[in-house]
Amino acid sequence: MNTAIENKYVIFTLDEEEYGFDVSRVLEIVRLEKLIPIPHSKDYFLGMVDIRGKVIPVIDLKKKLAIHQENSLRPEKLIVIELFGKKVAVAVDKVLNVIDFEPDEIDAGPPAVKSFHTKYISGIGKKDNRFIVLINLNTLFTEEEVKELFIN
Repeated sequence: MNTAIENKYVIFTLDEEEYGFDVSRVLEIVRLEKLIPIPHSKDYFLGMVDIRGKVIPVIDLKKKLAIHQENSLRPEKLIVIELFGKKVAVAVDKVLNVIDFEPDEIDAGPPAVKSFHTKYISGIGKKDNRFIVLINLNTLFTEEEVKELFIN
C-alpha cells in the first residue's frame, strides 16, 4: 500500500456521529441529487443515480449498519467506492474532511463490543478528542450483495 495514504480516512457523518472510509478506496464524492427509486429492492438500497452518464446504485449506509433513526437527516452526499469491480455510491449525511491517523491513534476497540454488527468496523480513530468509527469496506458487503445491486 502507498505509505502516503496508508492511514488517511475520509470522515463523514451519519446521524451526527463520525465515521471514516480508507481514502484509497474512495473514487469521488458528489452531492446526492436526483435519485431513481427501484421498487421491491433491499431496504438499504436507495435507488440509482446518474453520475456523468454512468448509472450507479446507491446504498443507505445508516440502514446497512442498522443505525437508522426516526428523525434521521436526509443524506446529502454520496461517496463513490469500488466493490468487487463495481462502482457503488454510499449515501452519508455530510462529508467533513480527510484525517491522517498515526498508527497509535487507531484502536481495535474492546473485545466486549465485537459482535455481528461490528464486523464492519476496522477500528476506532482517536484524534483531537474525537472518536471516529472506521468502516472496513472489505466486510461491508459480500460479492453476492453487490451483484444484486446491478440490473443485468
